[in-house]
Amino acid sequence: MSPLDGRYYPIVHTVGEHLSEAGLNRARIVVEVEWLVFLTDHAMFTTSPLSVDDKAALRRIVETFGHDQIAELAEIEATTRHDVKAVEYFVRRRLSELGLDAIAELTHFAATSEDVNNLSYALTVRDTVDQVWLPAYRAVLEKLRTLAVELRAVPMLSHTHGQPATPSTLGKELAVVVYRLERVLAQIEGGEYLGKFSGATGTFSAHLAADPEADWPTLSREFVEGLGLTWNPLTTQIESHDWQAELYDRIRHANRILHNLATDVWTYISMGYFTQIPVAGATGSSTMPHKINPIKFENAEANLEISSALFSTLSETLVTSRLQRDLTDSTTQRNIGVAFGHSLLALDNLRRGLGEISVNEAKLADDLDHNWEVLAEAIQTVIRAEVTAGQSNIEDPYAMLKDLTRGKRVTQQDLIVFVNGLDISDGAKARLTNLTPATYTGLADELVDHLDVLTSDARRPTSDVRLPTFPDIRVTRDGSSRKLATDTGGTATSRSTEPGPRCTPLGCSNRKNPSMRRTTIATAAAVTALAAALVALPGVATAENAPSPTPTASQQSITGTAGEGTAAKASPESRAATPAGTEWVAADDLTTWTSGAFPANWFTTGGTPTFGASGATLPTGTLLAHATTGSAATDLTDVRSTVKASREGLGLGTADLIASGDARYALVVDTAGSTDNAPGDGVVLTTSATGPTAVDGTWTATLPVGTIAAGTAATLAAFQAQFAATTPDATINAYGAVTLTGTGTVTGISRNQDNTYFTPEPTGTIRVQTPTTQSSLRDPGVQVTATGFLPGEKVLPAILLPDLEYVGADQVFTADADGNVSGTATFSADIPAGDVALILSGDDSGILVSFAVTIVADPTTPGTDPTPVDDPAPVAVPVPGNAAFTG
Repeated sequence: MSPLDGRYYPIVHTVGEHLSEAGLNRARIVVEVEWLVFLTDHAMFTTSPLSVDDKAALRRIVETFGHDQIAELAEIEATTRHDVKAVEYFVRRRLSELGLDAIAELTHFAATSEDVNNLSYALTVRDTVDQVWLPAYRAVLEKLRTLAVELRAVPMLSHTHGQPATPSTLGKELAVVVYRLERVLAQIEGGEYLGKFSGATGTFSAHLAADPEADWPTLSREFVEGLGLTWNPLTTQIESHDWQAELYDRIRHANRILHNLATDVWTYISMGYFTQIPVAGATGSSTMPHKINPIKFENAEANLEISSALFSTLSETLVTSRLQRDLTDSTTQRNIGVAFGHSLLALDNLRRGLGEISVNEAKLADDLDHNWEVLAEAIQTVIRAEVTAGQSNIEDPYAMLKDLTRGKRVTQQDLIVFVNGLDISDGAKARLTNLTPATYTGLADELVDHLDVLTSDARRPTSDVRLPTFPDIRVTRDGSSRKLATDTGGTATSRSTEPGPRCTPLGCSNRKNPSMRRTTIATAAAVTALAAALVALPGVATAENAPSPTPTASQQSITGTAGEGTAAKASPESRAATPAGTEWVAADDLTTWTSGAFPANWFTTGGTPTFGASGATLPTGTLLAHATTGSAATDLTDVRSTVKASREGLGLGTADLIASGDARYALVVDTAGSTDNAPGDGVVLTTSATGPTAVDGTWTATLPVGTIAAGTAATLAAFQAQFAATTPDATINAYGAVTLTGTGTVTGISRNQDNTYFTPEPTGTIRVQTPTTQSSLRDPGVQVTATGFLPGEKVLPAILLPDLEYVGADQVFTADADGNVSGTATFSADIPAGDVALILSGDDSGILVSFAVTIVADPTTPGTDPTPVDDPAPVAVPVPGNAAFTG
């Protein structure tokens, strides 16, 4: 019924990963599972904490949630007639399968359905905003920002009330839109996502009856905040939805600004200020061949109106609930995804539309040259200044210029004669006679610089909890699903996927969601043991021994000599083209450090790593590190993950760790600020937890830092303050990864965009039809073979166009146990002719393999005029299935 699930599905399907019936049920399972783990972690009702394996098994219920599980839930709900109760029974079945029947009664314990629902919606809406909507919004914003800067000095005749007005520049007018959108972006990024978990009427009544001694409000708060949400202590049965109303009003505000942009660009196109770039093969009108219609801006305009109307209804309806609960919010919230879908569709059209226009500077100049009357404002203002300064006796200069110009056309010569006859100073006459409409733009050019000072101070709780995407399904609006076909080789799932933006290979803002493991603080004993293993600490790398990134071989162009309709010969195996600042390190590249000068390359101390397909595995008490420089008294608070940087508008991340097991991000600090590696001066700071966002949480130190005892968890801001107060010369000398109580495998580490991988360096080959035509990308496609990815990770094939737009393939590959992928990638979307890059991107690791490919346009076949016949030709009628037609 909805075009979002039909015609527009390839563009908006990522919304359905979160805001669909299946996405909601998956989030409900997240809440139910995490509540079970939380209760047992706190030994409620004489239970014991679950083992690491049991917790992992429970969380795999979420990670493997797909077609079969959706069908099972639908079967259960057909009996229960209650969606949340069906989820509870589904989880109970899994507990029984795992041999955890002893804790089955803690499933949905003391919870009302709305306890689960409100947290589930908060998680799915948050992830939709962070992972889907905001990246699309930022893509439009950056496109506009680029245009504003490029066109900052291009003069343009303004139009107020549709009439010629004081000129501006095209870039400054676009900068106005950017500034407006940036303000709303900061408000959206700074918004709270609230949650409650307090029972049937928000009073903890059942909880208190079950255990009168427990501090249920504190437990509730810890649970909700552990999901990365803000706890709401005062609610009825439902969370009040005020945060949703605030968010949807802000997004609706952004929609309306973008709607204004769409109508303005449409108008500029109609005025000839922008010209549209023809797209090969596209049709503007079914009857008028000359037309190029601004359909992307019209499409955006309409979808923004639909989205805004839905968001308005959502924000108005959700804030009202009769007494302690009614059900109006239930059916209303099931339309949240529709509102986001139409907004996302509009953003996609705007982004593509802005990439298909060019400036008609000749038309802009011509309009300015035919409207010299706009200088009347300048002339009358100069006269007023002259009168005030005693340089003129002219009365009512405004009326004088009104008589000269209102409703009239005047020329440059008319104004020169008029100005030279005025009773004003010679200097004023010179300024006015040298003025033209094209130069009368004031400070428009300089005002664009204000875009550089836009910042966002948004902050909100962070968490490792993120919902995974569906492994093998396409979800429809009614909550049903169907399994999609797999590649004949069994390595690819047929699902259209468009990779999101990646800041660095390590810092992927939308790579696979972090582990849902609940974090614990390392014990003081473990930290002390590590300190004993590290007898001394590394010094600071000097300019002479500081490492520099080693670039890999350049991209390989894929060529061949095969005839038409056959596969080309395989190109020689080539190394992947990698971004600047990225390196691969193997066992032979490591130095074992014990004391003295700091080595120029990566080093280890405390143990010897072993290398495999997943990276370097570190024994307990091992540090894997590299030199860096920085002040512990000022620079610690600059350390942040790319996830946090992306979420909070802070630019790029400065510290990312892709690892498993006990591996944690580490910083080595010399309290004396020296390079002599003297014993006792070195402090190792390690993240209290593991996981990709652990750097944004608390840290521990191997030695006391001011008033912070060794092994005590504190934020980097607290450590920085103590270093500044007690050892202001302390320096950050190294960064890397460390294992405290167990082993861990390190895939990659980054520090200030210097990215290092410890996996085998990727290589790959592709086979393409020669010549590589647009249609050949659809059939037979591109045969891909590559290695160097993480075992089991999803690998996303895509084509990167010259304007940095990604076009995803119809498949997603899965790396085998050795990190290899192979299969055929096809591209249903239209790919423009030209030089492009075919890339393979690891969804967990961010590892990229890239090949240069030249695509040529499909040949056209000249048409022939049909021979007239008396009887009309038979018409082929579409029918289901395969059919052959003749005649």
